[in-house]
Amino acid sequence: MEPRTKPKADRALDNAWSATFDWLAGWCKLPPERNPSLDDAKELFKLLYPDGLSFTRLPYKLEWKESKARLDAIRGARHDRTFKKLGGEVFLAHLEEAHEAYGRALHITAPKPESAPTGDVRAAFLATLAALRDYATRVAAHADPDVPGSEAVSAALLAPLATWESRPSGSTGGASASDVTETPAAPGAPPVEPPPESEEEALADPA
Repeated sequence: MEPRTKPKADRALDNAWSATFDWLAGWCKLPPERNPSLDDAKELFKLLYPDGLSFTRLPYKLEWKESKARLDAIRGARHDRTFKKLGGEVFLAHLEEAHEAYGRALHITAPKPESAPTGDVRAAFLATLAALRDYATRVAAHADPDVPGSEAVSAALLAPLATWESRPSGSTGGASASDVTETPAAPGAPPVEPPPESEEEALADPA
């Protein structure tokens, strides 16, 4: 069955109880000679509609509760047989179906859809650290004393990592203090120096 929104399911249940009200009220108006089950019809009508249809105008969850109480009373008093004697099985089936759909729409008879699972924060954090270490290693490998300016460029690329400070361990989603405070520096990375202002300055610097 296609899922229903709360207002749509509410209208469907209201209509089901209203239709049953009209059908059963008609049987109660017949004379005894025309309705051998008149007493049963009246008893059922009083059981279901002591205050008419006013319960169908209650807030959603209260209406569901009142509807369930009436359906339970039908089975408890064995008035499902009265529905059958009066040819109203289709009304009872419609009531039960609409009530069930209403409960699902309100997430009473079915759990709420689960939200998308959140990612593993610790795993993502450690993966980021690994990526940073790999990045630092690759950048450091390009620092060649025989290539003018390469060490300065490498140092400039590594500067953000060298000055990086982690947030407190409580904000890492479960990562340990050692995971958080460890700076992903590459082995043998050169000391951090500011980049040269120009290519000529880099060439003039023998270091």
